[in-house]
Amino acid sequence: MKLILRMVAALTLAMIGVSTPALVLAGDKPLVIESAKIKQLPAATTLQINASGTGAASINIPHGTAPTSPANGDCWTTTSVLACRINSTTATVSGSNTGDQTITLTGNVTGSGTGSFATTIAANAVTRGNLAATGGAALLGATAAGNVADLTGTQATTLLDTFSSTLKGLAPASGGGTTNYLRADGSWAAPAGGGSGITAKDEGSTLTTGVTSLDFVGAGVTATNSSGAVTVTVPGVPAFRGALVTKSADQTGINATGAGVIVPWTTETGGYDTDTIHDNTTNNDRLTVPSGVTKVRIGWGVLFQNVASTSYVYIDVQKNGTSAFTGFVTAMADTSSAFPRIGVWSPVLNVSSGDYFRLLLVSETDTSIDIFATYSWFAMEIIG
Repeated sequence: MKLILRMVAALTLAMIGVSTPALVLAGDKPLVIESAKIKQLPAATTLQINASGTGAASINIPHGTAPTSPANGDCWTTTSVLACRINSTTATVSGSNTGDQTITLTGNVTGSGTGSFATTIAANAVTRGNLAATGGAALLGATAAGNVADLTGTQATTLLDTFSSTLKGLAPASGGGTTNYLRADGSWAAPAGGGSGITAKDEGSTLTTGVTSLDFVGAGVTATNSSGAVTVTVPGVPAFRGALVTKSADQTGINATGAGVIVPWTTETGGYDTDTIHDNTTNNDRLTVPSGVTKVRIGWGVLFQNVASTSYVYIDVQKNGTSAFTGFVTAMADTSSAFPRIGVWSPVLNVSSGDYFRLLLVSETDTSIDIFATYSWFAMEIIG
């Protein structure tokens, strides 16, 4: 190699007009050309060459044949390799591993060898992020042996079991229609008898065993459905409302001739008053309709004595101070009895909140009639 450099230097000097006798050759010192002169660098001096550019390389070793016995430090090129002798071993560089180097791969992909060799991907090393992206919402799988692919919904269902008496899975095709149902054995069937299988009864007597519909009627009757559980609500009997008033003592010496006398009632002892219909002190001759009530019935029972058999005695019911109203009721006592009595109920009467009712006692000639407290009463029943 040194000889070659010297020859190159001599040839260069000749080309630029420098005579070769000026060439001084030392065995181990680099030679350089400076100002058309060959110079020898001091020993152990680094030879620096220009950087390569787009027009030329820094150094060029033409292709040739590999030397038979290269010395350490020799470098050469052939048409296939660049080679240098290093520590009695020839190292080469080519476009691919020529087999004199062993490559070992580690990590999730492993393998070892020279030139071309097989590799192995470790188990569970490929993550979901390494998979190819799908074109949209899809299931990954295959309907036959082969590569994994994006499956359509139709393709995916072909891989699943159909529901049956022993398997859980997809419902079988119904075949259409609106009446068939899916049985426990996985088949579609029409309801038995075409009905619901419900038996309808009236007070224990069967009406039908094939109910197709139910219709709940009647005031206050309601029915609700929650996922097939039907609840029927029948209103209970409403709580009784009304008043029954009496007298705390016999009323004696009544002069009921002419326009008559309004009969007072002084106690609910033995009776009741659910809605403050009667007041024992203020206007105690009245039964007053409470708020929100629109229908009532009025009744009374009175036992007399000291009534002449030749006279007549009767009681009218008054509404708001008059007997002129629809449903007016009057009752006459049988004066031939020693103890004449009257007992009567009105029809259901239309009323409004605040209306009141009183009893008017009228006698033809008697001026000293007695009313027995024990057997006499005045009542209102609230209907609605």
